[in-house]
Amino acid sequence: MSKTFGHFLLGFVIFLASPSDLICATMAAHKVSKSAVVEVPEGMKLIRDNTGQRWLLPIEMNAPPERKLVIRYFTAKTTPQVLRKIGNHIVLSGPLSALDTIVSTSAHDPNSLMRRLPKALADLMELEKGANLHAKQSKDLQALGVFGPAEFTTFKIPYIPMPAEEFEFSAISSYAQAETKALVSFTENGQKFYRFFIHPNHVDAYEDLIKKFGIVYHYDAISSSSPRSLVVTDPDHDDYVHWIKPSIHRKIDGSVRINIDTKARRAILMSEAIHEIPAETLKSYGVQFMLEPAVFQPKGKIASTIHREVAPELMHSDANVRWIPAFILQNTGADAVPGLNLEEMIKASGDLPEHFVRERIVRPLLRTYVSMGL
Repeated sequence: MSKTFGHFLLGFVIFLASPSDLICATMAAHKVSKSAVVEVPEGMKLIRDNTGQRWLLPIEMNAPPERKLVIRYFTAKTTPQVLRKIGNHIVLSGPLSALDTIVSTSAHDPNSLMRRLPKALADLMELEKGANLHAKQSKDLQALGVFGPAEFTTFKIPYIPMPAEEFEFSAISSYAQAETKALVSFTENGQKFYRFFIHPNHVDAYEDLIKKFGIVYHYDAISSSSPRSLVVTDPDHDDYVHWIKPSIHRKIDGSVRINIDTKARRAILMSEAIHEIPAETLKSYGVQFMLEPAVFQPKGKIASTIHREVAPELMHSDANVRWIPAFILQNTGADAVPGLNLEEMIKASGDLPEHFVRERIVRPLLRTYVSMGL
């Protein structure tokens, strides 16, 4: 390299990395950690968006840059073939395209799962979806398309029929209801199998397992306020409702929604511990909960599926009791649910706002956490 060319190249590099360019790079809006300490450079400000994500923005910028909404649906490469049957469940050689699993997209359609749920649970689901501002504002949740928590889509949730020995970790608590045990396990030719439920839009994460064991589309599902917490029924037996939490292999609001191995084990351990608390004690705390008595993690996978049992009170509540999702309390103005928002409740109580929030919301919640923790 000649000396003259070397000086030219060095000058070119220095020009590219000049101080003014570095300042421009610093001044660009960008995401930062949700919780860690962040140094705010001169000319920048730290804000939190409606998803909880924190951003460093130039002082003159009032909101984070709009992100292009991209909805991605899994598309099958080939048409699956029928391999065999498990009772009246058809085992296919490969997955269906995500959109082909949709049964209904309206709560009022006769095929909608909403029409088949017990009234108390259907009313709660209606509130969870209709008043869920976060689901309507979050680009990540909107990007889930018809599978988003604000949608009333009924779809087929598939499972992979796998021999019990093919799991890295599997647990079914002894107290699990008979319906739960019948859902998650079955016997075929004297061999014990588990049904490993997965999300129909993320079947590609389990391509190797599907190729080896096949896949079944039988059960109906609808998302709750969380896109990976699904209310599920057997269309042949609508009298019992299941709650299944499969992993979603994509980043939502800053974190990938996979039920990792430690989460699966924690679900079982915590449910076992809570189940041991005497009913009278729980009643004195004012606590009710949904147990998670079954979890499954296949060998070679970090992702697991967690099974909950729907509390009977959610399906058949007292005439004087109405269950509501806590997040709608903050809805105000045009988004407020009449009689079910914090502003109206405080006015009706006659309390000072800070007293109402402290004594009727924060203190009971903390007392419950501390009492159960100890």
